[in-house]
Amino acid sequence: MDISTDNILLAVYGTLKKGFHNHYFLKSSEFIGKGVTKDEYTMTKSSIPFVNETGSTPIKVEVYKISPITLSNIDLLEGHPNWYNRKEVKIKIDDKLISAWLYFNNNYDHLPIVEDGEFKK
Repeated sequence: MDISTDNILLAVYGTLKKGFHNHYFLKSSEFIGKGVTKDEYTMTKSSIPFVNETGSTPIKVEVYKISPITLSNIDLLEGHPNWYNRKEVKIKIDDKLISAWLYFNNNYDHLPIVEDGEFKK
């Protein structure tokens, strides 16, 4: 898929968020804001979260404007497309609806569900 180099938006919900150990991947990226997915999914967790493409909960995210190099590095971290699979979804930030990339992994639906859709420490 061809990705515009001008406006790559990434929605993160786990260890890439501020205050978590992988946030350094986003150190040179512009923070756009906090939001929620327009569609509903299921978040499960062990020591890290997983978002399944089916469910009944909006996922709480942080959105960043990132470079193609940052996207490539995060794809490696997330094992895209073999472990996590990156897809474009709609995110609500305040009263705006934007498109951003989000990583999904449908293989961990047996783990405990994060009922409110927000991964916390």
